[in-house]
Amino acid sequence: MRTRAWHKLFLLWLFSTGLIVWFSGCGGDHGGGPGPGPSAQTAPVSFYFTDDISNYGQVTATINSVSMINAASGQTCTVLSNAVSLDLTGLANTLQLVNVSNCPSGSYTRLHMAFDRNVILTNSSGVTNTCAFNSFRTAPGAAPNVISCIGNNCSIDLTGAVDVLPNQNAEAGMDFDLKNFDVSGFGTNACSVTMTTTPMNASEMDQRRVQGYHSGMTGFPGGFANNSLTIGVGPMSFLVNSGGIANQTGLGNMVGMAQANGFPMQVICSETDISSGMCNATNIFVLASGTVSSLNTVLSTFNLTAINNATLNVGFSNAAVLGTFQNGVFVTTKLDSFDSTTDLFNAVLVRTMLMGVGNMPGMPGPTPGGPGVMPGGEMPMM
Repeated sequence: MRTRAWHKLFLLWLFSTGLIVWFSGCGGDHGGGPGPGPSAQTAPVSFYFTDDISNYGQVTATINSVSMINAASGQTCTVLSNAVSLDLTGLANTLQLVNVSNCPSGSYTRLHMAFDRNVILTNSSGVTNTCAFNSFRTAPGAAPNVISCIGNNCSIDLTGAVDVLPNQNAEAGMDFDLKNFDVSGFGTNACSVTMTTTPMNASEMDQRRVQGYHSGMTGFPGGFANNSLTIGVGPMSFLVNSGGIANQTGLGNMVGMAQANGFPMQVICSETDISSGMCNATNIFVLASGTVSSLNTVLSTFNLTAINNATLNVGFSNAAVLGTFQNGVFVTTKLDSFDSTTDLFNAVLVRTMLMGVGNMPGMPGPTPGGPGVMPGGEMPMM
């Protein structure tokens, strides 16, 4: 049986001057040849994820690292060095800021991505299956290529020219076209996935913006005063202006709750200035995760107990609920407001994460406290 996974993930590099977030090591070596010397001129490389709307409730993958390589000289820059487990379905229509690294200026001709072979798919009925990436295409309909794997550790190399120039802005990207992923044998231990990956240039990314894609960022909150919120992304802080958000009550309570429990917040920006670290927000969410108890399907409420044993009262009357929802399951939520009258944090999304026991025999899901997976593709404990 062969089905289509109607998802799309674009991994985007935005080359820009100014902000340095999550400084990753540049230089070094991959595939032979020395890295650039310490005197090389550099430019910042901002790293983004995005996704399109999907039919699957969850598509959870782990990307371990991404590097740009000059195949002739061996010059290398790592633009993502920390392993990221993410649910690709939570990135709909948003260019999500993940990382910014300093890279030596020059021409890069190849992208090397390392990732886990296992990918966890959950369909709209809540059935979960651990599948394996086995092959990839460089264009829709092209003949598949075998993925290089040692055990669960896989990698692919893609050809694409990227020029990093000092003190100049540039854009390039790679499209993980999930709507052209082939999923074979879903519901069996032989489930396999063929991914489709194609490079993107600056004009193609601009087309996404014209189509309504927004910028976003995820990090841990700092202070909140006068409609302004600071969000830490790695070592940097963004100043987020929330004055333009309509009908989002109790934002101060949400910030305080996120700080007290160590929950990250996701910000969707109508306008972002990377060089100055400014964002005009249209939505702000708390990404809270924990175990469900006291589920009341009549009132659409439940208690969420976080890993630190703090308990939140959550309302989900207006939320999309994905997966099998019951007492005792671990969930990730996207909370958008607080109602002081009912003492409820209101969710717009509740997604169950199967732990230790899957709907398919021998298919365990993510474990709380381990390499967690948060909605919107956010890095756990970033």
